[in-house]
Amino acid sequence: ETLNPEWDEVFTFRVPPNKISLDETDAVEFHVFDRDVALNDFIGYTKLDLTGTKVYGTRRTRSVLKLGPLPKDQQPDFFDVNHLKEKLMFWEGERTITGTVEVEYWLGNR
Repeated sequence: ETLNPEWDEVFTFRVPPNKISLDETDAVEFHVFDRDVALNDFIGYTKLDLTGTKVYGTRRTRSVLKLGPLPKDQQPDFFDVNHLKEKLMFWEGERTITGTVEVEYWLGNR
């Protein structure tokens, strides 16, 4: 219904106790879909790299992340239900994925 949807979702992740700063294992991956009645449309993939972010004392940080295709190591097989429609629609070639996702994050002890 819109070309600029707003999800306005909040997710909470726990950081292991005594961890002072985040590393490459603490990235957040986004698999973005458009929910449809029959099959959900894959919109894109992006990853929020939090390497080096201090766990305490972080202010709210806003980032705009560019959407792209799934990484090669995460490609679904042909019969993956969420990607089947995409595979059938673009069987002659690869689909170009464009767009951005704006995220805001903060770290703390609340």
